[in-house]
Amino acid sequence: KIKEVGLLFPGRAFSISPITDLRAEAPSFDYNKKKDIATYNSWRVWTKWYVGDENVKCPTVSPQFGDVKGFPPICLCVGSYEVHLDDCVAFAEKAKEAGVDIDFKVWQGMVHAFPMMAPMFSEASEAFDWIINFMTD
Repeated sequence: KIKEVGLLFPGRAFSISPITDLRAEAPSFDYNKKKDIATYNSWRVWTKWYVGDENVKCPTVSPQFGDVKGFPPICLCVGSYEVHLDDCVAFAEKAKEAGVDIDFKVWQGMVHAFPMMAPMFSEASEAFDWIINFMTD
């Protein structure tokens, strides 16, 4: 939306475990459904609340469908056990192809939004520090 209305981008951006295509049809929604902490099909409920009557392919709600060229550097963090894994991989590839400086990491064996669980376990703390370093570097 910032790009659409012609405002200045922030200097950097980060996202933890985003869903980037609200159709929720990526294969990881199926193959990770029993590994992630997200309740099965909860994303359908949240999407309806978040999107309302908006088209789920609208770029302001599903950034995979937008033009990301010119975006600021992005840090994108996802766990390998997340239902959002394939969405994040697809968005990271799209951003890279568009020339966006993207720092993308898949954390093995981690679930949805795991950095928010720091300092409960080392991977969460490491990911949290990685994001902070990206934003303050």
